[in-house]
Amino acid sequence: MRLVVVRSLEAACIRDVHLIGACGWAVGSLVHRTLDGGLTWTQQPWCDDIDVATCVAAIDADACWIAGDDQVDWTGRFAGWSDAAERWELVTLAPSNCGISMQAIARCGASAALMVGCLGSKQGLVWRSLDDGLTWQALPCPDGMLPRAVAFGDDGIAWMLAHTTGQDLSKVTHFVSRGDEATNEPWLIGGRDSVLFRTEDTGDTWTPHFLAARQLYDLALLDRSRPVLCGSDASVVVWRGEDLEPVSKSLELADAEQALNSVAVFGDTIVAGGDGPELAVSLDGGKSWSAEPIGDPPDGGVARLTLSTPQSGLALVGDGTLLHFLIEP
Repeated sequence: MRLVVVRSLEAACIRDVHLIGACGWAVGSLVHRTLDGGLTWTQQPWCDDIDVATCVAAIDADACWIAGDDQVDWTGRFAGWSDAAERWELVTLAPSNCGISMQAIARCGASAALMVGCLGSKQGLVWRSLDDGLTWQALPCPDGMLPRAVAFGDDGIAWMLAHTTGQDLSKVTHFVSRGDEATNEPWLIGGRDSVLFRTEDTGDTWTPHFLAARQLYDLALLDRSRPVLCGSDASVVVWRGEDLEPVSKSLELADAEQALNSVAVFGDTIVAGGDGPELAVSLDGGKSWSAEPIGDPPDGGVARLTLSTPQSGLALVGDGTLLHFLIEP
């Protein structure tokens, strides 16, 4: 196996990218659209009310959602674009000067969506839309958690990856038990732990599903039901087997201590990348992995990955450049 890598888009301040098949959107201080899986791009009209978009969700070839902030008054904002309307529909999510950092958007079907962010470094934020992004409702975020990623699976089930804030969580009731009837062991939450949550009611309630005593940075789903996580020390966690048990593995990469910042899934293909010069690739749902070079170590590492097919995708590197890659046998 090897990767064939070409530079796809070199634009200032690209912060996030998302593909759905051949169509996709890249955002930052500008917005670009691709219709061929990221080989070519065209610049699109920008939303003047958002200085920098930090996350994007591609709806289809004609529409996308973005979230970010106005760096003058630090207001959290969401906007949706459609070619049919030929304009951005803006929603202000929070008052001015609140210091919101938008993290991720996930869409389920034609109406439901979740969006997560952080208020500084001490409070997590969750919003829900039930009308295709026209309006957003603030929901309670689990105590002491800072959301990093969110993803929808089948049957409206959603998953959220969050970091602990480092505050004293000894009195947080929803961490009383791991739910293990045999031992009923308490969860001891530290300052650098990561917790995977699950909701079956579109965000009204979140149940802790998995705890890792290290930093995990991104979340994707295999078969729209099995979480895949990546994080520090070149580690991945994949839910496998008939009982869907989490299997944690440190990958054999050139830099074994690097952080894996992003993970993407398409079919049985999993690709993870981070601070080093390689992408970790699995073609069998996480059973086996190979390290595939992507050239010189990118400035700032790989910040985001997205796949258009099981054999091709995009890597957003730290300097705002998009790399298009093909996975060849």
